[in-house]
Amino acid sequence: MTAAPQLHRLSEARLDGLIAELRRQGTKELVLLGPNVRLPASVYMWPQELRGKLRIYQLLKPVEGLAERLVPLTQLTSLDLRGNKIGDEGAASLAALTQLSSLHLWNNVIGAAGAASLVALTQLTSLNLGENEIGNEGAASLTPLTQLTSLYLWSNGIGDEGAASLAALSQLTSQDLGQTENGHEGAASLA
Repeated sequence: MTAAPQLHRLSEARLDGLIAELRRQGTKELVLLGPNVRLPASVYMWPQELRGKLRIYQLLKPVEGLAERLVPLTQLTSLDLRGNKIGDEGAASLAALTQLSSLHLWNNVIGAAGAASLVALTQLTSLNLGENEIGNEGAASLTPLTQLTSLYLWSNGIGDEGAASLAALSQLTSQDLGQTENGHEGAASLA
């Protein structure tokens, strides 16, 4: 029988203590949800990728400089910061976490500059930048991430030009560009 995931509410006052504990333990995975992320009461209705995690943390209030505070966690291979509004500066700070293979940054107000800073994460195989603002320029900046097998960029203002640039990512087995501005030309270039 698999243990059910536990959601731990976290105040900013406890955040630094948690980071120190996770670093000491050599924790490889961290899920730290923003305060406005709503999860159903039943674990069975949570997104699939969260149901497989034993410990999930959720901030009670937004934390200024959150991504910068996570930089000491250099051992992380998986990081989920959905809904934390870290912006371009926060994305740039995460570039120091070079062991990451999975990064989930849904709804974090990240633009083209923030997306470009993520190319330092050469071990990434899975990247979710859904509901950000990366546009064509940000999509094009992701092409050096040649290890990506999963890429989720829905609702990012990506047009034909941005979609066409992603065709260089030949290892992709899963991608989502839903609610973007690409048309037949962009879709054809990805095929």
